[in-house]
Amino acid sequence: MAALFDSLGLKCQECGDSEEGATQGYKVVELRHLCKTCAERIAHAILGDVSAGKVKWPCPEHDKKEVELYCKDCQVPMCHTCAVTTHVRHELADILKFFAQKKNTIEQDLTKISDLKSENLSFLEMLTKCSKDIDEHFDALESKLSTTLTTKLMDAEKKRNSEIEEARKRAKEEIDKIIENRESSIAEINARVDDVKFELEKKNNSVSAELQDMKSRLHLKISKARETTNVSLKTIDAEDSVAKSLLDDCDSKVFHDRLQNVDMSTFEKIPSTDKDLPALLTSIAKKVSYKREDGERNVGFLAGTKRSFEMVKTIKVSSDIEEPFLVCRVNQQAVAIRDGAGQGLYKVDVESGTIDPLMIADKKRGIWDAAFLGSDRFAYSDYKKGMIYICRMDNDKIEFHQDLPDDGSRYAYLSVDSRDRLIAADHVQGVFYVIDPKTGTICRTVSDIEARTIQSFDSLDNGEIVIKSGHAEISWVYLSSGKVKKIISLKNWNQRINCHVGADNRIYVLYRDEQEQSFTGKVGVLSSDGTTRQPNLIEFPTSWLYRYRPRCVMPTPGTLVILNGSVLLVYKETPGAGDL
Repeated sequence: MAALFDSLGLKCQECGDSEEGATQGYKVVELRHLCKTCAERIAHAILGDVSAGKVKWPCPEHDKKEVELYCKDCQVPMCHTCAVTTHVRHELADILKFFAQKKNTIEQDLTKISDLKSENLSFLEMLTKCSKDIDEHFDALESKLSTTLTTKLMDAEKKRNSEIEEARKRAKEEIDKIIENRESSIAEINARVDDVKFELEKKNNSVSAELQDMKSRLHLKISKARETTNVSLKTIDAEDSVAKSLLDDCDSKVFHDRLQNVDMSTFEKIPSTDKDLPALLTSIAKKVSYKREDGERNVGFLAGTKRSFEMVKTIKVSSDIEEPFLVCRVNQQAVAIRDGAGQGLYKVDVESGTIDPLMIADKKRGIWDAAFLGSDRFAYSDYKKGMIYICRMDNDKIEFHQDLPDDGSRYAYLSVDSRDRLIAADHVQGVFYVIDPKTGTICRTVSDIEARTIQSFDSLDNGEIVIKSGHAEISWVYLSSGKVKKIISLKNWNQRINCHVGADNRIYVLYRDEQEQSFTGKVGVLSSDGTTRQPNLIEFPTSWLYRYRPRCVMPTPGTLVILNGSVLLVYKETPGAGDL
């Protein structure tokens, strides 16, 4: 028989031995071809199962055997017989050590759950304090508003009494002449004072209603945060109970059975809170203040209900950079400036205030405008050579250059549109050149631009071009045809303006106002379609002595940089309560 198996070339299905004479054709209960050694070993194991007595935790396959191992591949407990038969070559572990590791993991999860529970309870305390602070602040505002109304009403009453007394005096002096008109005069005075009182009460009710509306919106956000936190606490409590129940009566088999009924992944999905929310809501609420106005019919108004900009720092430009000129945005953290003659180009980091050269000053160079192409390249127009150059940022090495076709286009403004194409605008002729930034070649020319002369331009997200032309005109132009979509005049703001499309796709207009030989720089904002306007959003002192007027650039939403002489003013946007 052995010879027959050997001639068939059979191998041991347990150890894989195929040497000559190794396979003797033994068969056991498993009905496999085994060598003599493997057959004897398995047979002894099976006989041991038969002779074993009762055990505390029987093996699922061999009820006479004690469970001593755990198969990590099949996730089942077993005896040593299973280990050498059914689960051979599987990853095994001592079952007591395995359960000890599981218990340790759950204890760590309990610690995590306890920390998260404490964190949520602390967050609820912060929300309670936030709500109390807001209530106290708005109560103080309401008290101030009520006091103002009372004072105004008393003033109106005194004025009425005074006028009535005056009317009576005139009546006594000219009794015959005024006797018929006295009552009508008193009625007229009463009616006028009643109108004043009505207007005062109406204004008071309006301000009070606005105050209550903002208070309600703040409390609604607090309520939602509290509700979300309470839901999180319930989830945490539930997971806490499950985890603790697993650690009670940790008999090996009971613990194993419970583990099979628990989704361990839920411990990793316990929600956490927004710790900054209470401070943010309190900050927005305290930004709202009540201001009394002068005048007979004015109660006052609420300040801090709209967004505003506040100056957070100034950056002094080195005196080595003569007559600095703010050019454009480099990235979300930096802007670019050049000197007045355009000999050098520099990068200013808005956060750190450091100024690094991108192109060291060269008298042969005449930079007019620049635009940055991604993170590694930039383009600039040279009015001395009538060229546009595309360079590397790391070593200012020129990759491509392009002759400007017309002499008037030496003074070319540059921008990058929403499709990352380089756009050059002829300052004099009103022509757009669409340039491939990868090759530096002119792909398309758009002539006969209706908005002339081009004094600056920028690109909107929808592909339209915003042009500043004339003294105070801003035009929306289709790049595909050069046709004007819309034009607005800002002469009521100023006749010498410049504009910039910020990183938030809004149009920031900077201009100067002169009053008694004192100059004030101002920044107003237009929506991307020009339908809404907000003048005088920022004001700062400036002078007419600088060769170039102040300019502004928004490198990232919420941060506005203004060059005022040789100083960069950095403003941060603060949302108002009305933005809730």
